[in-house]
Amino acid sequence: LILQVWCYNLSSMLEHCSYMVLVDESMQRSFMKKLTQKGCIVYLIGGELKEATLALVGEEAMKTLGRYHFTKGFFGTNGIHIESGCTTPDIREAAIKEMAILRSAKAYILADSTKFGQVAPVTFSELDAVDIITTKLKDATFNKYKNIVEVAK
Repeated sequence: LILQVWCYNLSSMLEHCSYMVLVDESMQRSFMKKLTQKGCIVYLIGGELKEATLALVGEEAMKTLGRYHFTKGFFGTNGIHIESGCTTPDIREAAIKEMAILRSAKAYILADSTKFGQVAPVTFSELDAVDIITTKLKDATFNKYKNIVEVAK
């Protein structure tokens, strides 16, 4: 079972998968149709639909997530900071991401290098709780972290 919490970079990778069960917390996935056509199963969690990001949040979303155990979870972030961890501007989205990370056997943050050193208002994960996949790091401060992997852009 794979959980995706809005990550644009992941959407192109998922299009190449032949089979998966995907649980998603957002309504902005044009590629979901492609996945279902390939035989993949896609579930959307319930909850309140946030207008700005089309993310599903709130008590119903949290209740639904609490029923699942994920093998892998992929998450986006607005900021990655040594002291503040992985951050996002919205407390409701942070709660969804935090719970989903706790319910994932392996959690990945997909973020480009511009997110490093940035801090949004709400922390949803400490740096050591996730593996981070990014483009070439511009800030050498993060080179000491073994859970941060750079990929060619």
